[in-house]
Amino acid sequence: VLKLNALLEDEVKQIAENIENINQNKAPMKYIGNYAVLDHLGSGAFGSVYKVKKHSGQNFLAMKEINLHNPAFGKDKKDRESSVKNIVSELAIIKEQLYHPNVVRYHRTFLENDRLYIVMELIEGAPLGEHFHSLKEKQQQFTEERIWNIFIQLCLALRYLHKEKRIVHRDLTPNNIMLGDKDKVTITDFGLAKQKQENSKLTSVVGTILYS
Repeated sequence: VLKLNALLEDEVKQIAENIENINQNKAPMKYIGNYAVLDHLGSGAFGSVYKVKKHSGQNFLAMKEINLHNPAFGKDKKDRESSVKNIVSELAIIKEQLYHPNVVRYHRTFLENDRLYIVMELIEGAPLGEHFHSLKEKQQQFTEERIWNIFIQLCLALRYLHKEKRIVHRDLTPNNIMLGDKDKVTITDFGLAKQKQENSKLTSVVGTILYS
């Protein structure tokens, strides 16, 4: 109690917010489709990402909300409809083809109120880039054991993508390699992904705008 009394008002407020964030029974912010929106995880150039849960389910998921009136989708309704059709088609390829423990899973896409929603696996953890930054600030380094653990998982995931599925990520950086519990690796953000066809040409699978 004495320690709590000694905390600054801002620190107490932050503690209260942290407790609220881990409260699994808190009321949803809103509902989108069949999903209860529980938390806002972040925003990018083309939309926001939310932590959600399906009405009839128990698992938490991530949902990307994209405003289709963004100029990047086209100047008129016809262009926007064409863009959305391509996006949904391309996401279907990813959804059906990629099943690997070290590659993010995409669940479904749907349209509502001029917005495109992409539901995917919720990755708990932080990007490898943040781990680098944190260790640098502490003047520490990854242990050799951790390096090998992360490296082997990356090799397995990339072998699966390149050799089995013939998909090239093309934008693999520490910021889209998530480290979860016990350094479980998950490759995310297939924004520049390309699929290699039999004629050796690379064709687009998912557009960058989805994951910006």
